[in-house]
Amino acid sequence: MKKTTSQLQKILIEVKKRDLIGKKAKKLRKQGFILGNLYGQDIKSQSIMINFKDFIKTYKIVKETGIIYLRLDNEEIPCLIKHLQLHPLTENILHVDFRKIDLKKKIEIEVPIKIANQSEAVNQKNGILLIQLHNLLIESLPEDIPQVIEIDISNIKDIGQEIKVADLKVNEKYIIK
Repeated sequence: MKKTTSQLQKILIEVKKRDLIGKKAKKLRKQGFILGNLYGQDIKSQSIMINFKDFIKTYKIVKETGIIYLRLDNEEIPCLIKHLQLHPLTENILHVDFRKIDLKKKIEIEVPIKIANQSEAVNQKNGILLIQLHNLLIESLPEDIPQVIEIDISNIKDIGQEIKVADLKVNEKYIIK
């Protein structure tokens, strides 16, 4: 993983093409690699492998909404993590899907919600906070995707009050779908 500083932090991770597939690919996991696929517009779907430690460091920074530049055969490909496959028991990462993106075109992506502040209805009136959505679908340029959308619940004073998607502040950088 290599970081360079420009207007935005550019996250670069080295990946290699992978020929082993199926059960033979277990050898690569034992050698410290995560298996993955790279796909998207204007690119043929490719099987790849990534160093486990480099990927974990990168994932802690970008999560599901940050842009990662994959270096494959001396080419830097801007991508988003589309899907992580975890082992059902150990929760180790088994497989990662990367989606190539065009930095000049808007895309739709789900962004996690983060609850901010305290509610009077919950703290003082023994109300229960029910969260119906954990992600919001937005449309945005890739560089304008927020890591989380923060929702302030301090305005909830009485039991039965709710915050709807329509009540959220309008943001110039993205549209909530």
